[in-house]
Amino acid sequence: MIKFTKLAALCSLIALPTQALARDVNDLGVDVQAATSAYIVKNSNKRYPGSYNGSRLEGWALMSYVVDTQGKAKDIEVIMASDTRGSEENAEKYLTNLEFAPATKEGKTVEGGYLFSFEVGKYFNGYSNDKASRGFINEYDEINKMLQAKEFKKAEKALAELYKDHTKNTSEQALFAWLKSQFYYHQQQWFGLMSSCL
Repeated sequence: MIKFTKLAALCSLIALPTQALARDVNDLGVDVQAATSAYIVKNSNKRYPGSYNGSRLEGWALMSYVVDTQGKAKDIEVIMASDTRGSEENAEKYLTNLEFAPATKEGKTVEGGYLFSFEVGKYFNGYSNDKASRGFINEYDEINKMLQAKEFKKAEKALAELYKDHTKNTSEQALFAWLKSQFYYHQQQWFGLMSSCL
């Protein structure tokens, strides 16, 4: 629930017009022209994280963090992430391997808070990784049939196998999340559905 509240607060900020934010800052007596945001000066990350190499596996994470006056990321918090193994860890590691020029205010370095979106996508020469595989679709269809027949124990086991064996790219992750929500919906297990979303 805490993550959902933070996300709602962030979304409400994103929806505000830039002029409204600037006006509010000026109302507080801050000269926005005399302030700069932190920016990346060095990226020490490998181009391809080892845990993702040679597979169709993709992942993503949305994090909040603070850049301190030394240009280091701290207070890193994962707001949302894909269920892909290692998504949160890889995202946090990526962020800590960045060096920043710290934010400034009236000529002095200051700490600043930011959002960071991390995504690992796969692109193969002559092959698109943006569609669900044949194996995924076949198992997805079978689980759908189980749900219609109210074979929930069988569907639960098949869902676990589908996730382990075939849920790799972001398209499959999205379809899997939908199918999992249908599993809870057909059983009217609303609390199970909500806890799996947070």
